Formats: sequence, C-alpha cells, structure tokens
Amino acid sequence: MDKMETWTNPLWVLIGVGIKERQKKEPSLIYDISPEAKKKFSVFFQSSYSEIQKKHMKKQDDFLDRHKVAAITIASIIHAKLISNAEKSPDPNEEWIGLQRFALEIGLSDMLKRTNELLTERCSAKQITTYHMPVSFSNDRSYNESLSLLLHRTPPATPVEIRDLADRLFLIEYITLLHEAIDPSIFKEIPTS
Repeated sequence: MDKMETWTNPLWVLIGVGIKERQKKEPSLIYDISPEAKKKFSVFFQSSYSEIQKKHMKKQDDFLDRHKVAAITIASIIHAKLISNAEKSPDPNEEWIGLQRFALEIGLSDMLKRTNELLTERCSAKQITTYHMPVSFSNDRSYNESLSLLLHRTPPATPVEIRDLADRLFLIEYITLLHEAIDPSIFKEIPTS
C-alpha cells in the first residue's frame, strides 16, 4: 500500500458506510461507488494532496494536517460526484446541495476521528462527540447548510480554495474545543531541539 492509499482506502470505507446510511434515508438519490468513481475520487485526492504538500509544507515527507485532509476529502467527493439527484425540484430557484452536505458530513466525520485520536495521544480524557458550529445572526440557516451552499456555488477545486476550506474547518474545531473546555493549545507542536 502506498502513502496515498493509507489515506484514500479508509476514506473510501467511510464513504461507503455513509452512502449506505444515506440510501436508507434517501433511496431516490443516485449513488456512485463504482471503481471508476473511486478512481476519480482517489486521483483528485492524491493530486490535491501532493500539490498542497509541495507548495505549503516545510518538509516534503510531512503529512498534511487533519483540516487539510478533511478539506481535500470534501473537494474530492464533490469532484467525483458520488451522489446525484434524479428528481428535479418544481422550484427552479431551489438548489440541491445533497452532495455537498454528504461531502461535508464525511470530511467532518474523518476530522473528528483524527481530532479524538490526537486528544488521546495528548493525554486528554475528553473526547469530542460532535462539532459545535457557528450560529448565524442574520438568518435561520445553519452553518452546515450555509457551508454546503457555498460548496455548491464554488466547489473547491484549486489548492487555494481547498486551503480556505481547511481554514474554516480549523475554526470549527477551535470553536468546538473552546465549547468543550479543552485548551486548543493542546495541539500545538512542541519544538524539538
């Protein structure tokens, strides 16, 4: 197994589980978990990962952080179009954001797992069960829905857009840590001399 498969294979398993759960709730949607879809997902993931790693990492052998991996995962799911809606809405102004919601759900789920692994590694007794999203003051739309709409209107396809999404995911994690009374500096790397 190569370095990238250590990321993409477990993510593909998580995607498969997510799709099975989604199929129970929304059987009318079209789900693509074909080998071609997996390849499209994996190729986009690998090229995005490599490009961000080359341009933005100090050492080429370092792994990207969980926020960037989650952002790349979200972008890869959207790029591969793993879910689509066969039914057209009677309202032409209504935007279907099911793919983006699913991508966000999978990316956040993987990031949560990695965050909890890091908390355990850093000797924290606390674990996070869910992310606490920012609350909008201007409308009733949830942050999840707002972010899904943003992903629908401008899907992250370039390293800059993926890094912007990673910054948003970092802030979601930071807000959650504060909400859970966990000092975010627990994740700060301690320099070795």
